[in-house]
Amino acid sequence: MLASFHYSVESNREHGEGRSDIVVYDEENSRVVIFEAKVAKSPEELPAACDAALRQIEARQYAEDFRDEYDEILCYGIAFYKKRCLVKRAPN
Repeated sequence: MLASFHYSVESNREHGEGRSDIVVYDEENSRVVIFEAKVAKSPEELPAACDAALRQIEARQYAEDFRDEYDEILCYGIAFYKKRCLVKRAPN
């Protein structure tokens, strides 16, 4: 879906010290978006799972590969429980 909007999309590629789930490149606006997804065991655990995803992005330094090349790096933690979903954005 994102590729149809002329964004470049990669999944499960090495960045920093691990493999990020999804990276979307917006070359036109010099920004990159990093998504890390987690599965929660209950609806109440959705916020904690988002926080764990954001901590993983930070701890494994996924954004470091992009600092010199992009003006803006956005990081999102996504948590799923059955058909429910919660998304949190890391502060810049």
